[in-house]
Amino acid sequence: MTEQDRVTVSDPHGPVNNGEGHQYVFYGAATDWMTRKGVESLRIALEDRVRLADRFVPPRGYRIAADHLEKPGSVVLLEGPPGSGRRAAAIMLLHGFGDDRNTDEERVRVEELPATAKDENRNDKPLTPGEGDRFLLDLSGITDEEEYTRAQRRLAVHRSKVQEAGAHMVVVLPSVMEYAHAPDFEPHRVKLERPRGVAVVTRHLRMDRMAFHPADLRSAGLQHLCDRSPMRELARLARLVKAARDSGRFGSDFAGWLDQAMHAVTDRAGEVGQQMVAVRTAPERALLLAAAVFEGSRADTVYEAWQRLLKEVGHKEEVTSEFAQTDFGERLKALGIERAPDGRLRFERLAYADAVRTYFWANFPGVRNGLRDWIGSAAELDGLTTDDQVDVVVRFGERSLAVRRPDDLFGLVVRWANDAARASSDPRAATALELGLRHEEFGGWFRRRMYECVTRSGSLSDGLARVLTTACHQSLGATHPDQAVVRLHHLAVRRRGQRTGPGKRFSTSPAVTVGSTDC
Repeated sequence: MTEQDRVTVSDPHGPVNNGEGHQYVFYGAATDWMTRKGVESLRIALEDRVRLADRFVPPRGYRIAADHLEKPGSVVLLEGPPGSGRRAAAIMLLHGFGDDRNTDEERVRVEELPATAKDENRNDKPLTPGEGDRFLLDLSGITDEEEYTRAQRRLAVHRSKVQEAGAHMVVVLPSVMEYAHAPDFEPHRVKLERPRGVAVVTRHLRMDRMAFHPADLRSAGLQHLCDRSPMRELARLARLVKAARDSGRFGSDFAGWLDQAMHAVTDRAGEVGQQMVAVRTAPERALLLAAAVFEGSRADTVYEAWQRLLKEVGHKEEVTSEFAQTDFGERLKALGIERAPDGRLRFERLAYADAVRTYFWANFPGVRNGLRDWIGSAAELDGLTTDDQVDVVVRFGERSLAVRRPDDLFGLVVRWANDAARASSDPRAATALELGLRHEEFGGWFRRRMYECVTRSGSLSDGLARVLTTACHQSLGATHPDQAVVRLHHLAVRRRGQRTGPGKRFSTSPAVTVGSTDC
């Protein structure tokens, strides 16, 4: 690749949570960034970084790290306890200096580097930093000593290149590997301590334009949460307060909204467990799960999804007239599900649907294949809007990745993309792939699967090629630009190859049978 071909990316990250854990990024029809023409992905990423900056509360030690990073060629290694906001701090350190308003020729990269060797592909371009470029290397997910030793060897190479080029790099160290830190890196390490939890909650609430007094945040229960919860949970608590307010279903005062939000983050798992003791039949449990996955959809659509789920898990209903059975509305009421005036279903309790989904994926491992196949077909129901489909995909994807089944999500990407109409990009496939690429733990796994798809021999459907191209431009190009270029190059070579006609698969070798989880 020549210097003229070099891709310059100055804003690498989508929304980032203020702490440890996974962050998911998805867009429905309201923003519709997957289908809009001429949208500059870097501008979107800058907006997301600014949003994080608005809500970010610096942990203790942040200023020391910022001072170390100012010098050209500097490398800062962040260490701290899980939940202290290490990754968010790293991104804000890279965001906090330099001028993002330079001309295109002067703009510098802010790029995340692969954490492990398996996240790299042999054809991906090696690190070649330029003056002022900024890099993030997040090693916080490494738990194996040998893997960490290899990562530190690569870090030494990166550091040398960064120093020579006058670039900047921030590294997030794993919290469980303090005994294995290389002595050479000691001068570059900065210890972070968690910020005051109440300050994090306050900042988020203020940015969401919540009206409250400082005294409203002084309850013993909230103080307990603020002192012990990871930053991601405190950010979620603030979002739930806003959700309670915006729903209009939980009173009109801040105290009531906060109470609902605190119950949602502390009590929901136990409440679902208690309900499952009482709900013993397959139809009841299937309806509970269908309503949780399709919450916000119209009642008739949830009914169809429920019936498909029953078939998928092999339940055989007694052959009786539907008039002789308990009616649908009564079933919903018994499960704590209400029908809004617009006909859409929702649970009576705030954030209860999320707890139900978590319970089923955690406690029914034997039906996860069936749940994957159910989502694959039920996400096609005619009554679903694009927003509804995106919600379903994200909810399924969150649970699949939480139980370490990325293949389930990628298999649906391939299925939906292959079935997409000609010249259109399936929003379900695009959303699922975006979700995987943005996942903190499995992002590298999805990047490798993309690479395998574009380099393997055999056919590649036009629909999947469009989804992969979109992901390279909109997601991978913002976080791993060199890897995006490699994948786009392979896609372009394929397209210049043996094109067999409109709407046909294209390939550089004879067509092969494509399975549901293949490329």
